[in-house]
Amino acid sequence: MGIEAWHKSHPANVVKKFLNIADELNLIATGGSDCHGAYGKETPLMGKIKVPYSVVESLEEKKKQLDDNLQCTMYNV
Repeated sequence: MGIEAWHKSHPANVVKKFLNIADELNLIATGGSDCHGAYGKETPLMGKIKVPYSVVESLEEKKKQLDDNLQCTMYNV
């Protein structure tokens, strides 16, 4: 499970708050531009939100854990 810490509308203090919540609840902090195309007169922010590479590593590790758990369940290990 995760929480969107980095977002175009989150100032630094909100990002920090969400990172603390993620840490307390053992969630993966994620983020992005939340780009769904142009909205009104705003320019789309695709690729403008920087998320640390450690997020990718956390997601990969969680996937590995889930895959390992699934295999154990399938083979009653």
